[in-house]
Amino acid sequence: MGLIVVPILMFGVAAMVGLALFGILLRILVRLLVLPLLLVKWIVMGIVLLVLAPVLAIVGALVFLSAGLVLFVPLLPVLAVGAILWFLLRAARRPALI
Repeated sequence: MGLIVVPILMFGVAAMVGLALFGILLRILVRLLVLPLLLVKWIVMGIVLLVLAPVLAIVGALVFLSAGLVLFVPLLPVLAVGAILWFLLRAARRPALI
């Protein structure tokens, strides 16, 4: 029985090792083929970012200012009431030294 099982197990192990080596070789080959494409992708992305970064910065500043105004304008009456109260309460104080 052992004379039949051991060669079959050895063949199975050899097949699995061969399959693993083939997979490693295939992975290395795919990485070598894809690496230049990744480098081209990074170069193109860098050039596009150099072109679009100033435009995006200006658009971002405009969005920031418009959002600030949208949030600030409704609070103007509250700010006006606070300024009036501050001026009235500041005028009512007496100086510490006369």
